[in-house]
Amino acid sequence: MANNLIIHDTEIAGASNLVSTYAERLMQMIDQINTALKTVSETAIKDQAISAELGRIAEKLDGLKQPIENLAEAVREDSRSFLQEIDEADQFLY
Repeated sequence: MANNLIIHDTEIAGASNLVSTYAERLMQMIDQINTALKTVSETAIKDQAISAELGRIAEKLDGLKQPIENLAEAVREDSRSFLQEIDEADQFLY
């Protein structure tokens, strides 16, 4: 019995694209939340302590954007590299 590994390239690429899309959407949501926090802070709430806390929350959310992008890029690179290695290993079949 042969030990054959079947790789579905389109599924791996699709999963990688899904992670990228999800990461982009997360970053968009962070921007939307930060816009809302800024608007509330500037127009609805005049308490300095609350406004300062909203600003800190916005900063923490902004701090999540780069790690999210880094993770998405790592998934893209690893997927691309894996598929390339599989293609190179499959060359003997063609």
